[in-house]
Amino acid sequence: MDNELLKKLAHLKILLKRNGGIAVDITQLIADRAYARDLLTKAEDIDSEEIVLLALDLKDKLGLLAPLPASSTAPEKAADGEEKPKPTQKYVLGTRG
Repeated sequence: MDNELLKKLAHLKILLKRNGGIAVDITQLIADRAYARDLLTKAEDIDSEEIVLLALDLKDKLGLLAPLPASSTAPEKAADGEEKPKPTQKYVLGTRG
């Protein structure tokens, strides 16, 4: 675990105690994914931009954020089973001749 992550965890612990009255067990936060997810979700509900951003950053660093859904790379099929051509981007800048 890198030093920057440990500093962020300590900072979150202090901020949550001051602003939300929430006690944080850093060892459990690192070792228990369910505890970490629950605690960081509670932190996101506190009315402090700094805490919310820190909680989101820690969720990302601890691998708790769900990945974005992948866009479909398979070509679309028409009703008759043939592939639909992908729309091309139109040139919109400059003069046309």
